[in-house]
Amino acid sequence: ARPQARVILLGGPAEQVAQALVRWDHAGFARRELAERTELGLPPALRCARLDGPPKAVESVLEEARSRGWDVLGPVDVRTLRRPSAAGPAAQGAAASVQSRALIRVPLSQGRELATMLRLELRERSVHREEAVRVELDPTVLW
Repeated sequence: ARPQARVILLGGPAEQVAQALVRWDHAGFARRELAERTELGLPPALRCARLDGPPKAVESVLEEARSRGWDVLGPVDVRTLRRPSAAGPAAQGAAASVQSRALIRVPLSQGRELATMLRLELRERSVHREEAVRVELDPTVLW
């Protein structure tokens, strides 16, 4: 917006965001946000990977992370809706399945090592036709 122009906030932004906009203090907001994230151990203060998949598959990847001494949160069970195939009795509606979700956290200096380990683990799972694990690095939604 140009100087002295009106700004309308829609969609109910968080109070801290709205206050930073009103005060035009984006640098201060960013400093506070980074300090909070550092204290809580969240990106971008460190590297984080979120894993989703069948419980045994997620656990096998977590074993490698634990063996390296990395911080592992979870796994926890999450319910997901699976779309039914076009044929068969399951076609009547979506079926629920239980999946596991976990987080692996590492210092920034080990981010490349984390990405490499996950790439190798996923490649091995694919080669051996094991159940897939979905990986997201530095996810915006943790749980």
